[in-house]
Amino acid sequence: MIVFATLAGNRYDAELTVGGTVLRILALDWTAMLFAETILKFGGTALQVFAVVLGVTQVALGLQVILHSLAMIGVFAERPI
Repeated sequence: MIVFATLAGNRYDAELTVGGTVLRILALDWTAMLFAETILKFGGTALQVFAVVLGVTQVALGLQVILHSLAMIGVFAERPI
């Protein structure tokens, strides 16, 4: 969300979109926490696999942001993908 908020800049409509998205995610998290036992009872194994896939994806995106930032400040030249 920090990246999206930064990209939104000072545009009011983009800031509202980012804020609304954050509130929706918080509401979904709260709902999932209320029904956590039921959710784990029916889909525990699938959720564990999903968590691993999302974890690897998050690490890859984080590394991409770090490498892009280092290239922007001139630590090294960025190669096109």
